Amino acid sequence: MKPHAILGTLLAGAIGIPVLTVLLNFLITDPEYWSVMDALVMAVGAMLATVWVGFLDSYLFVVSRREPVGTGVLVTALVGSAMLFIGFGSTALASWEEVQAGQALPIINLFIFLIPLGLIVVAIAFLIALTKKEQS
Repeated sequence: MKPHAILGTLLAGAIGIPVLTVLLNFLITDPEYWSVMDALVMAVGAMLATVWVGFLDSYLFVVSRREPVGTGVLVTALVGSAMLFIGFGSTALASWEEVQAGQALPIINLFIFLIPLGLIVVAIAFLIALTKKEQS
């Protein structure tokens, strides 16, 4: 896969997996009341997003060793992916803690703000990779 395709797939999963998780949560559970099933669905969705980002980030790093990606694209993508990884990972951890407690906990997860920032940074890396592809 080319670097721009990897970054596009990373963006699609980082946006699509949480959206599907929230939609599935609304279908399975009652949106007015918190239940352990809410936290379980959110924990599984956040874990899937974390694994998705981690796998594609590692794959991009391996591909960059075989095919020149460009330092700007690689560094920007790695920084954005790290933000996404920390944001989704902290969300998964908080959701698993709620599952273990069996109730909603008053957790203030400030790392969740890294998710939109990471999406913006990865989107910038994606656009840089697309422009480099068109120039060559």
